[in-house]
Amino acid sequence: MDIVVFSSIPNIKSAFLNHPTINSLPSSSQLNFSFYNPKDQNFSETEFHASLKDCSILVIDPRFHSYLPPELPKLKWAQCVFAGVDRLYPIKSLFSKCPLTRLGGVMGAQMSVYCTSHILFHERRFLEYKESKQWILLPVRNMKVDPPIVGIMGIGDLGSSVGRSLYSFGFKIWGLCRDKSRRFNYPFVEKLFETTELVDFISGVDYLVNLMPNTSKTRGLLSGDVLSKCKPNCMFINVGRGSIIKEVDLINALEKKWIAAAVLDVFEVEPLPETSKLWQMRNVTITPHISAQSYPEDVADIFFKNLEHFLKNEALEYVVNLELEY
Repeated sequence: MDIVVFSSIPNIKSAFLNHPTINSLPSSSQLNFSFYNPKDQNFSETEFHASLKDCSILVIDPRFHSYLPPELPKLKWAQCVFAGVDRLYPIKSLFSKCPLTRLGGVMGAQMSVYCTSHILFHERRFLEYKESKQWILLPVRNMKVDPPIVGIMGIGDLGSSVGRSLYSFGFKIWGLCRDKSRRFNYPFVEKLFETTELVDFISGVDYLVNLMPNTSKTRGLLSGDVLSKCKPNCMFINVGRGSIIKEVDLINALEKKWIAAAVLDVFEVEPLPETSKLWQMRNVTITPHISAQSYPEDVADIFFKNLEHFLKNEALEYVVNLELEY
């Protein structure tokens, strides 16, 4: 069985070949791994395409989807090295007859650290202490008496991890999802809203955290004057996808003080152009899409866990629904 790993993630080859599961797989599996990095100076697109002719399993880096041919007739399963699969939409026809799985269940901790640290930094007013240049006590709310409400857009795999982390610090958690009739086992979520209840959701939160994927249903969800319904003290944190709001509308919301501040890890255009007004705004924190990263060991863990399922003809985990686009 030919397995092609196509990614520029550093050390991914060693993470796969040294994974402990390899030695426990049945010898009858006869797995043949090939590794290709399009950023490697010795990369040969001809050799890569030749390896795909008999490829049964493809581990794909979405950033390089343009290298793939229009058809992979022997493909039985594709594993994405990222949690988000929106960059694969242009070639989703490749996965119409085989499952596409994403990197699930491993990025929650990273995302929780990112969101929790920024919220606590803002809540305790640490930047204001430094900027005041005075030895003074700034008033902060009593979390036991008046707990802030964090609204999480996308209360799924990643969103639940972020919510659980913030709940442990005393925050109230509200969640926004596509369909709240689905079974959600999140006892830390005080209220659950559907996207049709967006205004009621955002008007009540102190921190608005977007973790929604980039789909036809989520693009522009916060654009226009939607953020005018927020509390003026609300902080917006975007770690999902930049397509949730047009940059011009986000800048307008900040300038009109519909929201107090923004922490942005994803943008409508990436990399964020040097000419963007966001760079100059004091109440905006910018990071270059690093809130959660794909580590080679995590990719290998998820792949081999699913490979065991695959070899036993069992259902795979973290399968992408091509119709829902996530």
